[in-house]
Order: sequence, then C-alpha cells, then structure tokens
Amino acid sequence: MFFPSNILAFTFCMLTVSLFSERASAGNFFLHPELGVTHIDVEYQYRPSEDFSGTETSVAFGGNAGYKFASNVLISGALNLHYGPSIFGAGDRVHVRDASVMAGYAIHFSRWFRLTPMVGYSRWTFQSKEGAHRNSGPELDETYRGEGYLAKMNMEIPLKKRFSLNASTTYGEFDYGRLVTLRFGVIFYL
Repeated sequence: MFFPSNILAFTFCMLTVSLFSERASAGNFFLHPELGVTHIDVEYQYRPSEDFSGTETSVAFGGNAGYKFASNVLISGALNLHYGPSIFGAGDRVHVRDASVMAGYAIHFSRWFRLTPMVGYSRWTFQSKEGAHRNSGPELDETYRGEGYLAKMNMEIPLKKRFSLNASTTYGEFDYGRLVTLRFGVIFYL
C-alpha cells in the first residue's frame, strides 16, 4: 500500500478532535468540480492486450463535495471518471471510475494562496477494453473492482469569499497500477 494505516488513523483522529472544538461550528460546505488529465501505468495482468503499451493518458472528470471546518480541517467525498478515448473503438483503452473519501488540512500561506494536503480511501472500478484494431476475434472487455489509499494536493487561489480557482494532483497505487492526475477546477463555498 502507498500509505501506512497509521497516517490515515492520525488524519481521522485530527478530524475527530476538530469536530468537538468550539471553532468547528463556523465552517463552510463546498462543491468542487474538476477537469484534467490522468496518467495510468497499468500492471501487465490488467492490460487489454499484448499490444497495449502499459500506459494510458486519459481525460479526468470529477467532483467533490465536503465541509471545511473553521480549524482548517476538511473532509470530502468525491466521484471521478478517468476515460481513455479511442477513435471508433479501434485502439485498446482503459477506464477507471472511483468514489473516495478524504480528509486534509488547509494551510493558508496568504490571503490569496492555500495548499491542502489530503489523504483518503478509494473504491474503484477498472475497465480494460481491447480495441478492434489488429484483433480478428471478439474484443476483450474485463471489469475489476477494488479499493486502496490515495493522496491529493490542492492548490487554491481565492478570488472571492465564496469562490476559488483550484489546481490539484492526485496519486494512488492500486491493484491495476499507478494513477496520477492533474486537474483544474473551481471551488464554490456555500
């Protein structure tokens, strides 16, 4: 696993302490849509065919909803889709869907810049599709499911009290391989 369980346990203990602090009542709910790219290094046994290079660069769509406490601790839930496009289904491709829960701490460097390191737990579905190109038989279409830990780093640039621009990177090592994303989005504080 990428993260030892003690780091995750420490994060959730920190979150629990913030829930019972007096300042925690002045937090904000947030919505956070994102769009970007994903790079997936696929393990050999999960590849759609022997012709597949082992890496996939795909489009990443996602959205988070969560709560940021006045103590700067935040929790969020996310749904993400990493979609490997293929022209007319000719090439091999992989798709990943995941749902995750994360906890982190927002570090305010200035009024106009924040970093938020986060750790979390993800349940994923990995789909491996063999393309029609150089394939005389039926195309392989396999689906795998699993779970694992991941890390995320958000860079936030507040423009208004309830609106921020965001760039983030996510890293996870799962059964199917390594997933790294770079995404851009906006954060709406409600």
